[in-house]
Amino acid sequence: GGVFGEIGGVSQDNIARLHSDGSLDATFDPASGFNQRVNAVAVQPDGKILVGGLFTVFDYVWGGDQISVNGIARLHTDGSLDTTFQIGTGFSGGSGIGQRRIHKIIVQHDGKILIGGHFGNFNGDTTLLLTRLNSDGSIDNTFNANANFSPAIDGYYGQVYSIKLLPNGKIMIGGNYGNTNSLAIGVDRLNADGSLDAT
Repeated sequence: GGVFGEIGGVSQDNIARLHSDGSLDATFDPASGFNQRVNAVAVQPDGKILVGGLFTVFDYVWGGDQISVNGIARLHTDGSLDTTFQIGTGFSGGSGIGQRRIHKIIVQHDGKILIGGHFGNFNGDTTLLLTRLNSDGSIDNTFNANANFSPAIDGYYGQVYSIKLLPNGKIMIGGNYGNTNSLAIGVDRLNADGSLDAT
């Protein structure tokens, strides 16, 4: 994933799959791809591929399906869009956010999906910089990390760039965000429900 329009002389927008020798895997066909940058890719145990970034449309070239996918999508192993992954309106900005984007995707062992980036809403629900989705694309209401973040610079919350799922289920995050919980800015350990691990 990234920002590109072709690979090996073949037109392919912002996502491709390569063989182990670096050549293009032509069996992976994401139609005309994504209309903007792909920042994050995560493969589920079943082989489906979660894709996050700055994009808003899949198969966006004139004559394509023009499917709205604000910030996140899931592809089948052949590159086609998995329409069972229902994100509604997807990710958007909000007060203190600006242009929304996804930086990191982690698939948990239970199939739930941790997502970090620069966003304030998911499908109409307020969720700041870090959220968790169920495997069907709906928001996981048992997870809420909003209380961990505060505006950092000039009223903006900043961004979560890195997520690490620990063996005990706790979550390490890093970024340039404002932190409401401690003197540290930009690194925290959270409990599995998104609350701060005060230890």
